[in-house]
Amino acid sequence: MKKTLKLSFVAFVFALFSNVALAQSTAKEDAMLQTKELKQLANFEMNAFKTVYAVYLKYDRKLESIKKHIDEDTMPYMEATEKLKNVFMKDMKAVLTPEQYEVFLTKEKLK
Repeated sequence: MKKTLKLSFVAFVFALFSNVALAQSTAKEDAMLQTKELKQLANFEMNAFKTVYAVYLKYDRKLESIKKHIDEDTMPYMEATEKLKNVFMKDMKAVLTPEQYEVFLTKEKLK
């Protein structure tokens, strides 16, 4: 009985942590995909690539957290995502040149 309980607990912990790892890899993968796409469109250097990736990753992780903790059909969800989007746009404007930022805005409108 004790072995079954221990085994069940270990399986539960493993399942819990595998979901957390999956969410993190999803944010990383999405951030990398978005950064590569923008680099191809806006033609920026590798040092800018790292900075843009960091902004996308920060945005994706916070968005996942909002989706996890707030029901998507509520006003608090819409307010939180709008606030996050504004911070994201401000951060991108700070790291891109004006020309690159215009390309970014066009890319965002196409989403």
